[in-house]
Amino acid sequence: MTASAKSVKGSTKSIDYLIEERKGYELERNLIYGDNSKEIMESFRMQQISNVECDKKFFTAYISPDPKDGQKLSDKELREISHDFMRGIGVNPEKQAYLAVVHTEKNHKHIHLLINRIDDKNKAIKDNFSVLKAQNTAHKIAKERGLISARDIMNKNIDKSIEKTQEIKSKIYEAHNNVMKIKPQTISKYMEYMKALGHEIKPTLNKNGEVQGFKVNDKKSGLEFKMSEIKREMSANNLSKELKYDLENRPTMNLKLWSEKNKVKNLEKSKGLNIT
Repeated sequence: MTASAKSVKGSTKSIDYLIEERKGYELERNLIYGDNSKEIMESFRMQQISNVECDKKFFTAYISPDPKDGQKLSDKELREISHDFMRGIGVNPEKQAYLAVVHTEKNHKHIHLLINRIDDKNKAIKDNFSVLKAQNTAHKIAKERGLISARDIMNKNIDKSIEKTQEIKSKIYEAHNNVMKIKPQTISKYMEYMKALGHEIKPTLNKNGEVQGFKVNDKKSGLEFKMSEIKREMSANNLSKELKYDLENRPTMNLKLWSEKNKVKNLEKSKGLNIT
């Protein structure tokens, strides 16, 4: 179940949309009369006439049960859900005028509400945080009635996504360890071996075209991470302790420092000096 609510000026056109026969049917009404949009709007306006300060004198809302739940919910249950929802956003369904309709033209039942915001003291019911209140109320109703909550589905999807991401990171790290066991001498060789295992290493460049780090793209999932996000030992500076920098793009200062150190070591080796 999901829901939303907001304050609006209201119009006969919006009522026409709600009561259009091919879309569904009227579920319930309270303290209003009329068979068409003009009469219904006049009925609302008569109760709002004493309030001249408020510009948006209506709440418009929808409540959308999960399609599986919508198939089995009776009109009695839908009315009860509507009442609970209105209370959740600060509306007393016994005192406020409203029109509730059920639309069935899509794959599932969903409720539309048009509610008078002006109470019996001619004050506008607060509309701050209406969307959040609607979402929280829908979640609460779903949990109380044993229905499917959109928030629960979202949280499950987030958990699955986090789990999948961690799994991919673990595979990348495993590939890194396997490549390092081969002892590649250069960054380019390291990149070549990682790519063969399905993980493409990409230098990240600053605005001057200098390398400031590396990212890794997992080809199977399409996900991309900073190397340091996988493990700190995979950061550019840590890789520099093991591998010689031999790419075309110039490195930034930190990378350049380790690149120069490797050049010095190679030079000393070529002269037969003892390197510690």
